[in-house]
Amino acid sequence: MISKGCEQCAKGGKMVLFVYGYCDQRDCFYCPLGENRKNVTDIYANERKVECDQDVIDEAKR
Repeated sequence: MISKGCEQCAKGGKMVLFVYGYCDQRDCFYCPLGENRKNVTDIYANERKVECDQDVIDEAKR
């Protein structure tokens, strides 16, 4: 059995928006961010890198 959030995601019913991974605490052992997301200023919508607000809106409509 998977969580309701996972079910919604699999059906395209929700979007994950990642906004910046910058943190001045560099190496917390409990940090959930992968090495490719730590201390970057990129924004992702459903794992797609976005450059502007319209990119986020377009991804939400998919």
